[in-house]
This record gives sequence, structure tokens and C-alpha cells, in this order.
Amino acid sequence: MLSQFILYIRHRLRAGHRKGWGIHPPFAFRFVSEVIFGDNVRGWEKIEELRISLSGNKEQLEIQDYGAGSKLSQRERRSVQELVRGTAVSRRKGQLLARIAAWIQPSVILELGTGTGFSSLYMSLGSPDSKILSCEGSEAIANLARKNLGVPGAGNVSISAAKFMDWLPGAMKQTGSELMVFLDGDHRGERFLAYCR
Repeated sequence: MLSQFILYIRHRLRAGHRKGWGIHPPFAFRFVSEVIFGDNVRGWEKIEELRISLSGNKEQLEIQDYGAGSKLSQRERRSVQELVRGTAVSRRKGQLLARIAAWIQPSVILELGTGTGFSSLYMSLGSPDSKILSCEGSEAIANLARKNLGVPGAGNVSISAAKFMDWLPGAMKQTGSELMVFLDGDHRGERFLAYCR
């Protein structure tokens, strides 16, 4: 274990690509330096205030799950608190999503798997001019996400409650050439391939 730690420290000290230096082509360098190691988009604090306010919410929701299911719980009733703690994108990953959306600036973002809406909020923060179309399989969770979008003011997000395969054809008709897709729902083998077809 100690030898692995020493190898890791040695790698971090000697790595020439830290923060993008030494990476080619220029596109990859810009992505690593501006997105992976870039500055956070402003305004994320409001999203985290929402997370804190929901972390004690014990309201029970009736969940319909059409996908792979939760690794944390297979129960049909779950609390808002449990959903936010167990399924919402973390602050660190949310900030990365915001930086990716800000860097790409797509005209449309498709999100499969809205969950509690935190990833939608972060992408909206990063790219406020993009139209974000998001789909959640569970009506109860979709309603919670819609409520959450009102707090920080993500007016460019539209959430639908549907099965992905039923929703995707209509959503694709609303996209242009500048498209970003965030797949955070059921992404198991055959289903993932079906979404891509």
C-alpha cells in the first residue's frame, strides 16, 4: 500500500501534462486546461444552498423506476432527503458539468435522467442560453426536480416525465447541430445502444 502511494506521489510530481501542459493537440490542451482544471462558473452557491435545504426533507415520494434501479435502495417509497443524498450529482461533478456546458455552449442539451434536477441546474448555470430538455422516468421525481428548478431560476430547462425511448424521438426533433447529451439514467448495454440508434 505504501509503495502505491509513493508511486502516485512520484507520478504527480513528474507528470508533464499537469493542467494541460504537454498535451497535444491544441483542442485537448484547451479542454484540460479550461474545463478539467478551469475556474468554476459563478453562482453555484445557490445550488448548494438548495441541496442543504433539501438534505433534511423527509417527505416520502412514490417512485416508479423503469431503468437499472438505484444501487442504494430498491424501495418504491423514498424520502427527498435520501434522493438528494444518494442520487444528486455532487458539487464537484456539477461544477465540472457547468464548465463543460460553458465551454461547448450547445444550442440544446439533452439530459436522460433528471433525478432531483441538480445536474440540470449546473448545466443551466454553465450555459444559460442553451435549451435544456431533460427526461425523468419517475413522475414524482420529475415533479421534485421541477420545484427545485424554480429556486435558483433555471428558465431554460424543460423536464418531461416519460420513458427515455418514448421521449427521445420527440426531443431529437428539437435539436440542431450543436448538441450536448448527458446520460445519467439507465445506461446499461442494450438500452444505451438503443438510445444511440
